[in-house]
Amino acid sequence: MKRLVFPGVIGVALYFVVAGGEYSLLEGRRAEKELEVRQQELPVVRREIDSLRARIDSLEHSDEVLERVARERYGFIRDGEVLYRLTDTEAEPESAHDPARRSVFERLLGSLGRVSGDRRGGDGGTP
Repeated sequence: MKRLVFPGVIGVALYFVVAGGEYSLLEGRRAEKELEVRQQELPVVRREIDSLRARIDSLEHSDEVLERVARERYGFIRDGEVLYRLTDTEAEPESAHDPARRSVFERLLGSLGRVSGDRRGGDGGTP
């Protein structure tokens, strides 16, 4: 009986080393594979971050870029202009109707004084 206890304890301990718990060899291998995947994704994410930083910089420092985005994306127009917008109502994104996003952008544009935030084309004349 004593001869079977020691190998049994060793067997159970080996099982937990290989397959049991959060510090097992199997979990370590999964973590290494996950690390490899994340390291392969890292350059793509860094390029995206650099691109977004450049866009933020251009929006913060260039009134022309900000006006272009306001005109193209949100349909803002200057006083005296008429906007003709052709849309597919089935394909229109929900974010176009998000009042929180629109009001923040309108406040930003209003503070610049370059683009009229009081008139929007295609929405019945209400901001």
